[in-house]
Amino acid sequence: MHGQELMNLIKVPIFVKIIKEALSLVQEGPCWISATIVAINTTNKDWFYKACRRCSKKVEPSIGDRYECNKCGHTHSCAALRFKMEVMVYDDTGSMSLLLWDRETTQLCDDDEIT
Repeated sequence: MHGQELMNLIKVPIFVKIIKEALSLVQEGPCWISATIVAINTTNKDWFYKACRRCSKKVEPSIGDRYECNKCGHTHSCAALRFKMEVMVYDDTGSMSLLLWDRETTQLCDDDEIT
């Protein structure tokens, strides 16, 4: 990821942590973890979720084959598929499991790898 792309993602102050620091945080909030992905949970069959085409929040079928978003109220016949991938990350201080959402997953992969 390049500097400008990184700056575009940051909307609130975010601190870079090592895994040991991240695991000891007592206050909830955003942070960046500098680590290496060492494994992808392939036993989890739930790599995707059906999402609203307007706001990207998870949707459930309501009546028939129509989808209604509980967040923005948008109704549509075809939901978007978004990534939800569990990974194991490692640094010199430890390891932890993280959930990567669609934006993070697509940023890590080339278009050819995910289509």
